[in-house]
Amino acid sequence: MSARAVRQAAIAACVLGLATQVAGAATAKPNAKPPLDSGGLAGPHTSDAERDRFIQEGDRALQLGRWSDAEKAYREADRVRPNDPTVLGKLGATLQRLERPAEAASMFARALQLKPGYLEFELGHAHGSSIAMQFAQLFQEECTKAGIRVHVRPTEASTYFERIEKSDFDAAFLGWRLDLDPDVFDTFHSSMTPPNGLNSVQYSNARVDSLLVAGRREFDQGKRERIYHQVHRLIAQDQPYTFINTVPDKRPIAKRIHGISFAWSGPYDFWPGANYWWVDDGSPETASQP
Repeated sequence: MSARAVRQAAIAACVLGLATQVAGAATAKPNAKPPLDSGGLAGPHTSDAERDRFIQEGDRALQLGRWSDAEKAYREADRVRPNDPTVLGKLGATLQRLERPAEAASMFARALQLKPGYLEFELGHAHGSSIAMQFAQLFQEECTKAGIRVHVRPTEASTYFERIEKSDFDAAFLGWRLDLDPDVFDTFHSSMTPPNGLNSVQYSNARVDSLLVAGRREFDQGKRERIYHQVHRLIAQDQPYTFINTVPDKRPIAKRIHGISFAWSGPYDFWPGANYWWVDDGSPETASQP
């Protein structure tokens, strides 16, 4: 991955993900450090009330899914109180929802130039994973270049996953195994926050909720495909997760092992799996094995 690509991933995860939290999307745990300063850097105090009024209008529009109205309100807030990192962060998050990433990146860049380091959070990973450590260090370096402070915290595995199950983290590095069925209800539906399910980031989007329910009720695979593509698009906009890469699962198997028949989820998990494998050790008994 190039430095530019990693920097883009860093901005997406660090700036977009946390900025959307203050713009109304539940993308991080509730008691994480506030990512944006609630005050401005310049402008007379008389503009504060008007700025706050426009921010409230924008927040209400976001909650109702009216992205264009939210953009108008936040731009008015930026007009009456220019160079306010809070307003710029909210405006950037809204532009991302409107699928205008270049404009969103510009807003985030302005905010970071005005107040470098105003975003700060902890990135956890399981201790002992060299891949996770390398990624965390690279991610930290690229975030630093973008003006974002990331504190890497390796934690003993059992303690780490206990914290995740309790939503006790700012950001976490995880690996997921893909399922053949695209249903992600347990991970992203708002009712599945711990201890009910796997929604440890406490993600909440009413539109995603309704689509996930519809996906479970629909039997036509073509229609299900379209439903889950909508889910993917909304999750990509909200950024409760920033997906980095997909790694193929490769398993070497000796030639003397026969009768190999993989289960749909892999060779070792479920029936038939390895239950029907047999080893040819050269003896007459095994040589005649069907």
